[in-house]
Amino acid sequence: MEIPKILWLSRHMSPEKFAQCQFFDLPDWLTYKSTGSQARSTCSLTCKCSFVPPGATEAAHGWVPEFFKKIGLGSLVDDGFAALGGWGVTAPSDKNGVRPYSLFSR
Repeated sequence: MEIPKILWLSRHMSPEKFAQCQFFDLPDWLTYKSTGSQARSTCSLTCKCSFVPPGATEAAHGWVPEFFKKIGLGSLVDDGFAALGGWGVTAPSDKNGVRPYSLFSR
């Protein structure tokens, strides 16, 4: 789910409900429903959630806490970005829990 949508939800939900949310982009949600893995793909997080992938810049990669605090999503920083998958980000080549010899393992 894109950051502007998450920001909108944070402003229109009770803090208690918002704290219980997990945010997925469609491919990551399908992986979660199929495998139970809450890992998020680098592609989804980079394109839609302001994640800086390894090798993109010489600076540190990952989440940029200052950005989230500045736009009003400091609660995501406080819980270690768990609602966005935390640091469980997978490379495009990872199979994300797909078992060998399944229809999707090729």
